[in-house]
Amino acid sequence: IDYFLIQEIVIQPDINYKSVYMYKSVDGKMKMGPLWDYDWALSGPSLAFWYDYELKETEFCSKGTWFYALLTRSPEFREAVKARWAEIEGKIRDAAGEFQAENQRISGAAHKDWLRYHYYNSGATFMRNFERDFEVLYRRIDWLDNEINNL
Repeated sequence: IDYFLIQEIVIQPDINYKSVYMYKSVDGKMKMGPLWDYDWALSGPSLAFWYDYELKETEFCSKGTWFYALLTRSPEFREAVKARWAEIEGKIRDAAGEFQAENQRISGAAHKDWLRYHYYNSGATFMRNFERDFEVLYRRIDWLDNEINNL
């Protein structure tokens, strides 16, 4: 449930493409993880090249995967997602706000990083990308709140 939700919160297109790992012990349940490779998440620098991220904000990014199709057929899965979302939605908003408040503190290091690697879109700055990611994130949380409650 948590793996599914984190992928959806950050609009992780890799869930349909790559960077997904599943495993199962002999007598255990199937698990997914670890979480990694989030360069295309939210409005990542390379995301606009591959995907229309405005469109992805308003649909489940895991839609179209075989495991999404199987899981969402299950009433137990849908109810577990709703219950977990109700438990964490406020915490996610709080954590996002705390991280957003770190903007000024990390902007100097981010600028040095950019000078070395030049990974932002042409004309973009760390501050603009940072702000855009949070604009996308808050819209996404609002959308998920409605969609998950209507699963």
